[in-house]
Amino acid sequence: MYWNNRVFGVTGKDLCRELALDILEDNRGVDILLPFLVSEQKKIGMRSAWVLATVSEMFPEALLNYRKQLVEVLNKTDNESVIRSVLRSLSVIPVHTESMGELLNHCTEYLTNMSSAIAIKVHSMTIFYNITVIEPDLKTELQEIIYHLMQEGSGGIISRGRKILKSLDEL
Repeated sequence: MYWNNRVFGVTGKDLCRELALDILEDNRGVDILLPFLVSEQKKIGMRSAWVLATVSEMFPEALLNYRKQLVEVLNKTDNESVIRSVLRSLSVIPVHTESMGELLNHCTEYLTNMSSAIAIKVHSMTIFYNITVIEPDLKTELQEIIYHLMQEGSGGIISRGRKILKSLDEL
């Protein structure tokens, strides 16, 4: 109940950073956040996702042992805030090879779904690229997806797409 009240009480950037630091200092670490990410209460999911994103900005290495669980969160939620934050967090750490196929499936789905939010697509592009570095055979598929997205995409999609296409050319 203590952590539930703390997560629910996150209403500003300073409180979010404070809670992220407290979670990192607790022996259970990110395990504290995982149940909140899949909560049926949308607000709890959103706020815990914000804390997760803050953890990933401050100490991305703290998430290395949680990569598989974070991919599992994507299976359990349709909350866009949670999906966005989980993808954002996964985009800044090395891909876990054990859950790489499942993560690639999620990213492909988000990239090809016209109703996916821009931020979800942008983070999915980055993760797909990170997987392509490990599995270069995916290069052509990613290029085709990016070219398609850029045709009618937003500034964020076009900008990230250009950067990734340039990086793909260097592979």
